[in-house]
Amino acid sequence: MTILEGLDEAQAELLRSAGRMICCGRGVHVIRRGSDSRSVYTILSGEVEIRDRGTVVAKLGKGEVFGEMNFFLGEERTADVISVDEDTAVVCYDERDLRKLALRDSDLAIRLLSNIARILCTRLRALQQKTQGAAVHD
Repeated sequence: MTILEGLDEAQAELLRSAGRMICCGRGVHVIRRGSDSRSVYTILSGEVEIRDRGTVVAKLGKGEVFGEMNFFLGEERTADVISVDEDTAVVCYDERDLRKLALRDSDLAIRLLSNIARILCTRLRALQQKTQGAAVHD
């Protein structure tokens, strides 16, 4: 599942244009652990690594989202996000960007938030299954 799930090309383009494009090369910190910016990001190209104190805990690619926990909870960033490829491009959305999007196309804003919720639920399920699997093997 990606953040673009169920969107037609016009909606995907509107979504891309609603935020701020960030292009970065290999090894660039997109997010630093401990920072307090409230933004959510979508990967347009390339890959990023999610690192917790230097350990890679996830690798994300095109259409995937990151930064959503801080965006919704308003807490400090819990991990570093670092670009893996030379041609990584992400779109950054803050709350103001999403409010403007909702005023312009409420159906698209609802789809976006619904997709983020599904992504979070999918990640939570995977974590639960991993935790349950580890408990069975202990």
